[in-house]
Amino acid sequence: MKAAIQFMGYKILKISFQNNLSHGREPQEIDGISLGHEVKISANKIVVDIDCSIGEENADDSVYVSVMLQGYFGLDYEKTGAFDEGTLRDICTRNTLSILFPYLRSVISNVTLNANIDPIIIPTINVNALIDNQDDLT
Repeated sequence: MKAAIQFMGYKILKISFQNNLSHGREPQEIDGISLGHEVKISANKIVVDIDCSIGEENADDSVYVSVMLQGYFGLDYEKTGAFDEGTLRDICTRNTLSILFPYLRSVISNVTLNANIDPIIIPTINVNALIDNQDDLT
């Protein structure tokens, strides 16, 4: 059975990395994490931009990472036609962000690992709780 929302893939729109550590590999504290998103819904597709920044750009003795992903989803309106526009947007936002977040985590971990520092591993999060508390999304 085909789902109402189908993941079609993603691409990385932007990666920014700065290693201002004074020496070698050091344990990385996740400090100053910022998440943002935008969901665009059209007749049969959803495009989602999700971005994450960790640390402070140009800060001394720290690491800064910023990544923006764009995800693509198919939308079967026959299966979602019973929802009003607000409910449909909420369902699409929650589901698409839940699907994309692990890819974002992986990109950040891989970039920092390949930079020869201890990788930054963003903990798993409850995307629904994060959306419910919109103050956490910047």
